[in-house]
Amino acid sequence: MSNYRIIIIFLILLFLAVTLAAGEQFIYDSKNKKDPFIPLVTSDGYILSFEPLHEAGDIRLEGIIYDNNSKSFAIINGQVMGIGDKIGSFEILNVYSNGVEFLQGSKKIRIEIKED
Repeated sequence: MSNYRIIIIFLILLFLAVTLAAGEQFIYDSKNKKDPFIPLVTSDGYILSFEPLHEAGDIRLEGIIYDNNSKSFAIINGQVMGIGDKIGSFEILNVYSNGVEFLQGSKKIRIEIKED
């Protein structure tokens, strides 16, 4: 009978430990490196690139979704990004109708969209 009590107490403690651990939310900080939890291929079959960006020349501004009254977005290196999002060592400060302003460290950089 005492073996059953030990097993039941052990299972209760195990259940409590798992329940308490599940309540904590873990946020992974990739430190500008490839996140191992993100797949390498999109559902459309595109291969993702995870090269860290350190120069403005590495940024490809492919499009802008601009709205005067709402949030605006930019398509950068194949990703839809908004104000506050980071790509490499760059943070998006503003999205304009014709360009995007980035912050890299304490330096502001503006990249204009190229019209064909």
